[in-house]
Amino acid sequence: MKKALLLTAIAITCSQIVMSQKTKFSEDFSSNANKWPTYTGNNINYLVYNGKYVVDIDDSLTYCMFIPLQIDTAKNYSISATMVHTSGTLNSGFGVYFGGSDLKNYYTLDISANGYYRLDQTVNNAYTAIIPWTASAAIKQGNYVENDVKLAKEGASWKIMINGQLVNTVSAKSFMGNKIGFTKSLPLRIEFDNLKVEQ
Repeated sequence: MKKALLLTAIAITCSQIVMSQKTKFSEDFSSNANKWPTYTGNNINYLVYNGKYVVDIDDSLTYCMFIPLQIDTAKNYSISATMVHTSGTLNSGFGVYFGGSDLKNYYTLDISANGYYRLDQTVNNAYTAIIPWTASAAIKQGNYVENDVKLAKEGASWKIMINGQLVNTVSAKSFMGNKIGFTKSLPLRIEFDNLKVEQ
């Protein structure tokens, strides 16, 4: 009986911790009130269109599009977004940019349309893989399918979740800045949506 009561108390405590996190920021791209960067021309397009942040770029460079958002990294937090690969290279990355200061210092959580994910950092324009490209059955492959990605800080750890499944856990790192947004590499067209930060 005491064991059952203890388990119930633990479950209630865990539920309270999870429920204590509130939505700090939510973006559904119904407008561009948050002033996301936009550009159209020369096979390079990123814009708020039809309720999505559409990135359609036909070159092999890496692009990062971001806005400022202050997150208290001393506390637990989560960053999540929905993304749809609609055309382009299947084995190149697209995902969430976070904890960055500019185009040379940031973190990204990327997936690819052929079923891989990675977590990496760029410091002074030098790239390092925190989690190298790793295959995951949690990723929906191909075009026109939604994938939800989430990075959650819990204590001293970052937990990586894809479509609700925990795929990896690593030690949390300090942010390099207060920017958050999206990234893509190689020729791709991606529709980003439902960017959310909870804390």
